[in-house]
Formats: sequence, structure tokens, C-alpha cells
Amino acid sequence: MASFYPVKKEGPSDVTRVAASLRAGAAKQENVLKKQAATTPGQQLHRSLIAKENSAEDVLRIAHQALAELDANNSATAIHKAAQCCRRGGRETANLRRDTRLLEVLRVAHPNCGAWTSRQLCHVAWSLAVLSMNGGHTAQLLADVCDAFGRRVATEGVPQDMSTFVWSLATLLAVDHSPAFDITMRASMEKLSEFGVQDLAISAWALAKLLFAERRPFLAAFASESTRKLQEFGGRNLSSISWAYAAAQHRDLPLFAALVEQCSARVTELGAQELPITLWALAVSGYPADAVFRAAASQAQRSFSGMDVSHICNIAWAYARAGPREEELFEALGHAAAARVRELEPLHLANLCWSFANVSRADELNELRQPGQRHPALFAALTASCSRLAGELVAQHHSSILWAFGVCQVRGIGKVIDALLPGMRRVSYDGRQVAGMLWTMAVLSEHHRDCIELLLRAVAEEGVVGLVKDGPAHLASIVWATARLPPSRNGFVEKALAHPSAPKRLASELLGSAAELSEGRRQNIAAVVRSMYDMGLSTAASALLDECEVLGNICVGTEAWAAWLCGAAGAGDAELEVKAWAGLADNCDGVPRSTVVLNAAAARGLSLSRPDLSRWALNLLVEEAECDSVTNFLRSR
Repeated sequence: MASFYPVKKEGPSDVTRVAASLRAGAAKQENVLKKQAATTPGQQLHRSLIAKENSAEDVLRIAHQALAELDANNSATAIHKAAQCCRRGGRETANLRRDTRLLEVLRVAHPNCGAWTSRQLCHVAWSLAVLSMNGGHTAQLLADVCDAFGRRVATEGVPQDMSTFVWSLATLLAVDHSPAFDITMRASMEKLSEFGVQDLAISAWALAKLLFAERRPFLAAFASESTRKLQEFGGRNLSSISWAYAAAQHRDLPLFAALVEQCSARVTELGAQELPITLWALAVSGYPADAVFRAAASQAQRSFSGMDVSHICNIAWAYARAGPREEELFEALGHAAAARVRELEPLHLANLCWSFANVSRADELNELRQPGQRHPALFAALTASCSRLAGELVAQHHSSILWAFGVCQVRGIGKVIDALLPGMRRVSYDGRQVAGMLWTMAVLSEHHRDCIELLLRAVAEEGVVGLVKDGPAHLASIVWATARLPPSRNGFVEKALAHPSAPKRLASELLGSAAELSEGRRQNIAAVVRSMYDMGLSTAASALLDECEVLGNICVGTEAWAAWLCGAAGAGDAELEVKAWAGLADNCDGVPRSTVVLNAAAARGLSLSRPDLSRWALNLLVEEAECDSVTNFLRSR
């Protein structure tokens, strides 16, 4: 069969070319042999250590066999190469960290610390960080490396070494070595214009991770340089620097504006790990980032297969806190989370519950929202996870989970509480946590008496002091929920509110100063007053108004006056009822409404056979212009 390719005919020129090639190869081989003959034993050991095909096992074997011959250069190389091989999967970190041969290499290498270059010092610090080694003898080695690097960095340091060194200290959470960290950061400022995008992202990350006390000026400088170079950042660096400034609580507006612009335009460059980190950071920062969240919704759904459960929880939390309400995304999140529910850790469980509940609450006024429980399959799976993780949950987890089940109207919550109750008895709660859990008990028809008693005891056993400890909003929630729950066996809240000292303390906490008396505080006062009457504490409710008057601040709002009015009417307290009518009149926007209300107060006094109260109410209408025909008629009676 004929060949497709033309047949090459050999001739004299081909023979000459082959001969020349053979001579060149022989000469090259001869040069290699000469170089090998000229190398020292130390150079040969170095080549053996850095061979590309080496695993961590190979590096340790070679270094341990030549332990007596390890000089400064080769000892640093052996440590760095072993850590590199470990990081790329050649050997598990935990096993390598315990390997006696590595410990021997570190022991032999330590005296050479002073002879290492800044690059070698940086490599050793990086290796210790990768291997999570910062204890025992290694702690002293790290301290000496930090001292030596601090002495050399100003003259020898380059951006890559500086950023790697601070990354290493931050990874090890080496707060004891902050002087070396500070020296390196100050040296970085001198060469900031030379920093590449990865150096900038890593350095900012280290400042945030270590929560360095003097981080603000450094973060400001890195932010300015990063903003100029942000178009050069890849997806990983974008996520790193977003996380750094969010975690450090450093809200640099020009940087975040640039981050929003770049992340929204290049959202496809954010992979399965980078996307959740970036969204979390933007949510924490509070900077308006709807453009990123909208662009990321479909990208997130496509990336679920490459995410672990922590990434899914971070995305849910970020959208629940700061993102637009992407219903389709949350449906997909619910399915993805349910499929990984056995991987959930306690924090994931609590955050996931909170996220879905927060989205449900935000959509309460959405006409398209279907009534009833949302994501039933997910919450069924989360119920099972509560039982599985019950022994590991802490107070904040209990609070988030039970509040979320209440918001999402999850039925069968008694099973969840049964699983959580043994752990709940071992922890202590603050008023904020108790308020959320009692609210759940109140809005769901299923009441768990043992849980209710435990929560009420937690905040009210020490009296009104415990009730007001966490502010007026939580005080109001606790009292409101108590009034709607079955009567407590021990009556902790009722006893606390009925104590003679309670009204004065309640008035002080609820009112605050005149500047603090916001609409929210007025609603809290109204809720407390209504609840006190619902619990049959009319005397305490009346005393609360007296204390408000003593404080000279009775601008408590229409709702609060209405609560006192209705409560006093139900309790048969005519004087308080008419006083509440007058207070209500003060909240009106002048004549004629105030006149109508005071006329009603006078009429009510007459109906109660208390003409003295009627006269008192009518006497508040001082000016003739404030009176109408009804006023005159009532005065005639």
C-alpha cells in the first residue's frame, strides 16, 4: 500500500548532518559529566532534595540519611521541599508533622537560623505554617526565624517574601511575634508600589486574620494600592481582599466600590470557593452590592456541585442578610443543603436555619408568597440534624434554630425541643436569646412547658434586673410572650413585674432619655403595658405610668396611652382611664382632634358617675377656640 507521506531519500548531506548531531550530543554529555565532577557534595545533596519527582517521603529519607551533612542552605531546602510536597498531596500534614525524621531535621537546622537568607527564613516560616507547627521546640525555632527576618527584611526583603512571611504568622495565629509582623509591615510600606496583586491580597488577609492592633494605617495603604490595580486581580485575590476588609471591619469606600464593579462584571471568574467568600464579605461589609448579588445568583446555582456545605451556608447567609430576594436561588439552596444535611456542623445548622427564616420574614408582605411553612423538605432534614447535633449546640445555636422554626411555622417543634432540652439545661442564656425562643413558643400552637419554665427562669429568676438587662426591645418581647403562653408554674415574670421596685426600673429602661425616646421605644412601652394588663398586673401597670410622670417624660405615644386606657377600663380604674384619655389628647395634632378626645374623656367620667373627672378633663380645654358644642353641652351637665 502506498504511503501518504513522500519517501525521504538519503544522500551524502543526510549522513553529514547525522554525524554532526552525534558529535554535538557527545560534547554535551561530556560537559554534563565535567559539571557533575566539579560539584561539591553539598550541591549534589541540594539537587537530590529538589528533584521534581520527589515526594515528602523521599525528601525526609534523603535529608535524614545526610543529617550530619546538612548545612544552612540544605537544611532550609529540606524543610521547605517537604512542606511543598505535603501541600500538594504527597503526604498528609498530620502524619508529616509527627514524623521523627522531620523533627530531627528541624533540630539540626535550628542552629543555622542566623545564616539563612531572608528568602530562606521566609520559606521556613511558610513551611511551619503549612504544617501547623508552633509548639515545643518548633516555637523557639519560629521565634528565632522571626527575629532574624525582622533584622534582614528592611535591606533584603522583597514583596513576595514580605507577604509570605506575614501570611505565615497569621496562619499560625502567632500573636506573640507581633514585633516581627510590625517590622515587616512597615518595610512593606517602603516598597508598596512594587507589590503584585497576590502580595497585596495576602498582606491584607494577614492583617485581618491576626486582627493586628495597628492594622488601620496599613489597611488604608493597601486599599489605595489595591484599588489602582484591582483590574489585574484574579478571582482568588478578589475573594481574599474582600474577606480581609470585611473581617477587619475596615470599610474603605473607594475599594468596595471598585470591588462591586469588578465582581459584578467578572462574576464567572469566582469559583466554587471564591464566590461564597466574596458574597459573605460583601454582606458583612454593609456596602450596597445588589449588582454582585444579582449577577451571582445563577453562577452560584451552577457552582453548587463543587461546593461543600459550609459554602452553601455562607451563600444562604449572605443573601439573607444583604442580598435581593432571589426565590429561585433559595429553592436551589434548599435542595442543595438538604442533600448535604449529614455534613452540617453546629454553626452551619444554626446559620442555615436563620437564613431561611430571615428570608421568610422579609417576604411577609409579598403578595406572591404562599402562606404556611416554606421549604418543608429542608426543615424536615434540619429537624433530624438537631437531634444528631444536640450535644454540640451552644446557647446561640438554640436561639437561632428555635426562632427560625417559629418564623417558618414548622410544626412538630416539640420533637426538636425534646432533643435540645438536655443541652439547654447546661448553658446560660441572655435576654436576647430568650426573647427569640419565647416568641417562637408564643406564635406556635405547640407549647413545651419544661422549655418555657427553663427560659423564664433564665431571665426572671433574679427579678426585674434580669428582665431589663438586655434592653427595652427584648424586655418587651419577653413580657409579650409570657402573657400569651400558658401560666408559668413558678410565675417568674409575674413576680418580677409585681415587685414594688419594678415600675421605677421599668420606666427608666423603657423611656431612656428624651433623645432616646424613639418610635421603637414607644412601641415597646405599649407592648409591656398591654401585657401587664393581660397578666392581671393592673396595679403594676398604673404604677408604671406614675413613674413615667415622675421622670417628666410622658410622650409615650398613642399606642401606649391606648393600652393604659383599655387596661384601666377593664380593671375599673376610672381615674387612670380618664388620665389616659388626656394623654391620648396630648398626642393628637391639635384642635379639633384633641377636643374630641377630651370630650370623650369627660363623657366617660359622667358614665362612671364621676363628674369630678369630667370637670378635670374639660378644664384642660383652656382656650375658647378649643371648645365646641359638645364641650359646652358636657359642661352644662
